Amino acid sequence: MVSFLWVHNLSPFLFQMQLGGQTVGVRWYGLAYVLGLFAAFFVFRYAARCGYLAGLDGEAQGQMMVAVTAGVLGSGRLGYVLQHPGRLLSDPLFGFRVWEGGMAFYGGLVGVIVALLWTARRYGLSFWTLADVAAFPAAFGLAWGASPTSSTANCGGVRPAAIGA
Repeated sequence: MVSFLWVHNLSPFLFQMQLGGQTVGVRWYGLAYVLGLFAAFFVFRYAARCGYLAGLDGEAQGQMMVAVTAGVLGSGRLGYVLQHPGRLLSDPLFGFRVWEGGMAFYGGLVGVIVALLWTARRYGLSFWTLADVAAFPAAFGLAWGASPTSSTANCGGVRPAAIGA
Protein backbone atom coordinates (compact mmCIF):
# COMPACT_ATOMS: atom_id res chain seq x y z
CA MET A 1 0.00 0.00 0.00
CA VAL A 2 1.31 3.38 -0.96
CA SER A 3 0.36 6.29 1.19
CA PHE A 4 0.85 9.88 0.29
CA LEU A 5 1.30 12.45 2.99
CA TRP A 6 2.24 15.98 2.22
CA VAL A 7 4.49 17.43 4.89
CA HIS A 8 5.15 21.12 4.78
CA ASN A 9 7.07 23.62 6.79
CA LEU A 10 4.94 26.74 6.48
CA SER A 11 5.46 29.40 9.07
CA PRO A 12 2.51 30.61 11.14
CA PHE A 13 3.99 34.12 10.78
CA LEU A 14 3.25 36.53 7.95
CA PHE A 15 6.46 38.23 9.07
CA GLN A 16 8.54 38.00 12.22
CA MET A 17 11.58 39.49 13.91
CA GLN A 18 13.65 39.07 17.03
CA LEU A 19 13.05 41.71 19.68
CA GLY A 20 14.74 41.45 23.06
CA GLY A 21 15.41 37.75 22.60
CA GLN A 22 11.77 37.02 21.75
CA THR A 23 10.25 36.23 18.38
CA VAL A 24 7.50 38.73 17.60
CA GLY A 25 5.53 39.26 14.45
CA VAL A 26 2.20 39.16 12.73
CA ARG A 27 0.62 35.73 12.44
CA TRP A 28 -1.64 34.66 9.61
CA TYR A 29 -4.39 33.92 12.11
CA GLY A 30 -4.17 37.42 13.58
CA LEU A 31 -4.43 38.89 10.09
CA ALA A 32 -7.61 36.83 9.61
CA TYR A 33 -9.12 38.43 12.72
CA VAL A 34 -8.27 41.92 11.47
CA LEU A 35 -9.72 41.23 8.01
CA GLY A 36 -12.90 39.75 9.50
CA LEU A 37 -13.42 42.72 11.82
CA PHE A 38 -12.77 45.20 9.00
CA ALA A 39 -15.28 43.33 6.83
CA ALA A 40 -17.82 43.54 9.66
CA PHE A 41 -17.25 47.28 10.05
CA PHE A 42 -17.74 48.00 6.35
CA VAL A 43 -20.76 45.69 5.97
CA PHE A 44 -22.50 47.26 8.99
CA ARG A 45 -21.68 50.74 7.71
CA TYR A 46 -23.10 49.89 4.29
CA ALA A 47 -26.26 48.38 5.83
CA ALA A 48 -26.77 51.49 7.97
CA ARG A 49 -26.32 53.83 4.99
CA CYS A 50 -28.84 51.83 2.94
CA GLY A 51 -31.41 52.20 5.72
CA TYR A 52 -31.39 48.53 6.68
CA LEU A 53 -30.18 49.46 10.17
CA ALA A 54 -31.99 52.74 10.84
CA GLY A 55 -30.76 54.17 14.12
CA LEU A 56 -27.21 52.85 13.83
CA ASP A 57 -25.33 56.11 13.29
CA GLY A 58 -21.54 56.48 13.17
CA GLU A 59 -21.06 56.64 16.94
CA ALA A 60 -23.31 53.63 17.48
CA GLN A 61 -21.41 51.69 14.82
CA GLY A 62 -18.14 52.46 16.55
CA GLN A 63 -19.45 51.36 19.93
CA MET A 64 -20.91 48.21 18.41
CA MET A 65 -17.59 47.34 16.74
CA VAL A 66 -15.73 47.82 20.03
CA ALA A 67 -18.22 45.47 21.68
CA VAL A 68 -17.95 42.93 18.82
CA THR A 69 -14.14 43.07 18.90
CA ALA A 70 -14.09 42.62 22.67
CA GLY A 71 -16.60 39.80 22.32
CA VAL A 72 -14.60 37.97 19.67
CA LEU A 73 -11.23 38.34 21.38
CA GLY A 74 -12.24 38.19 25.04
CA SER A 75 -14.80 35.43 24.80
CA GLY A 76 -12.75 33.50 22.26
CA ARG A 77 -9.85 33.45 24.69
CA LEU A 78 -12.10 32.66 27.64
CA GLY A 79 -13.58 29.73 25.72
CA TYR A 80 -10.08 28.38 25.08
CA VAL A 81 -9.12 28.75 28.74
CA LEU A 82 -12.28 26.96 29.90
CA GLN A 83 -11.61 24.22 27.36
CA HIS A 84 -8.36 23.41 29.21
CA PRO A 85 -9.42 23.06 32.88
CA GLY A 86 -6.36 21.03 33.88
CA ARG A 87 -4.01 23.70 32.68
CA LEU A 88 -6.17 26.39 34.28
CA LEU A 89 -5.96 24.63 37.67
CA SER A 90 -2.21 24.08 37.46
CA ASP A 91 -1.43 27.54 36.04
CA PRO A 92 -4.24 30.03 36.73
CA LEU A 93 -2.49 32.86 34.85
CA PHE A 94 -2.05 31.01 31.54
CA GLY A 95 -5.18 32.69 30.17
CA PHE A 96 -3.45 36.04 30.30
CA ARG A 97 -0.46 34.89 28.20
CA VAL A 98 -2.15 35.59 24.88
CA TRP A 99 1.15 35.50 22.99
CA GLU A 100 1.14 31.72 23.49
CA GLY A 101 -1.99 31.52 21.32
CA GLY A 102 -5.32 29.86 21.87
CA MET A 103 -8.83 30.88 20.87
CA ALA A 104 -12.10 28.96 20.74
CA PHE A 105 -14.70 29.47 18.03
CA TYR A 106 -17.66 28.92 20.34
CA GLY A 107 -16.32 31.47 22.82
CA GLY A 108 -16.05 34.09 20.09
CA LEU A 109 -19.54 33.24 18.86
CA VAL A 110 -21.00 33.74 22.33
CA GLY A 111 -19.13 37.05 22.62
CA VAL A 112 -20.51 38.32 19.30
CA ILE A 113 -24.05 37.27 20.23
CA VAL A 114 -23.75 39.15 23.54
CA ALA A 115 -22.35 42.22 21.72
CA LEU A 116 -25.20 42.17 19.19
CA LEU A 117 -27.80 41.72 21.96
CA TRP A 118 -26.29 44.71 23.79
CA THR A 119 -26.30 46.81 20.60
CA ALA A 120 -29.88 45.85 19.78
CA ARG A 121 -31.10 46.75 23.25
CA ARG A 122 -29.11 49.97 23.53
CA TYR A 123 -30.13 51.38 20.14
CA GLY A 124 -33.61 49.88 19.81
CA LEU A 125 -32.72 47.60 16.89
CA SER A 126 -33.79 44.08 16.09
CA PHE A 127 -31.26 41.49 17.22
CA TRP A 128 -32.24 39.29 14.27
CA THR A 129 -31.58 42.10 11.80
CA LEU A 130 -28.14 42.70 13.34
CA ALA A 131 -27.43 38.96 13.27
CA ASP A 132 -28.53 38.83 9.63
CA VAL A 133 -26.08 41.58 8.70
CA ALA A 134 -23.33 40.01 10.85
CA ALA A 135 -23.65 36.63 9.11
CA PHE A 136 -22.07 37.90 5.89
CA PRO A 137 -18.77 39.22 7.31
CA ALA A 138 -18.67 36.35 9.82
CA ALA A 139 -18.54 33.87 6.95
CA PHE A 140 -15.56 35.69 5.47
CA GLY A 141 -13.85 35.97 8.86
CA LEU A 142 -14.26 32.24 9.47
CA ALA A 143 -12.97 31.41 6.00
CA TRP A 144 -9.98 33.71 6.41
CA GLY A 145 -9.33 32.11 9.80
CA ALA A 146 -9.66 28.53 8.55
CA SER A 147 -7.23 28.98 5.68
CA PRO A 148 -4.14 29.92 7.70
CA THR A 149 -5.08 27.50 10.47
CA SER A 150 -5.04 24.53 8.13
CA SER A 151 -2.16 25.72 5.96
CA THR A 152 0.15 26.18 8.95
CA ALA A 153 -0.98 22.88 10.51
CA ASN A 154 -2.37 24.47 13.67
CA CYS A 155 -5.37 22.12 13.70
CA GLY A 156 -4.05 19.20 11.70
CA GLY A 157 -5.05 16.52 14.17
CA VAL A 158 -3.32 13.17 14.53
CA ARG A 159 -2.31 10.79 11.74
CA PRO A 160 -4.63 7.77 11.73
CA ALA A 161 -1.66 5.38 12.09
CA ALA A 162 -0.79 7.10 15.36
CA ILE A 163 -4.16 6.14 16.85
CA GLY A 164 -4.22 2.56 15.62
CA ALA A 165 -6.31 2.99 12.47
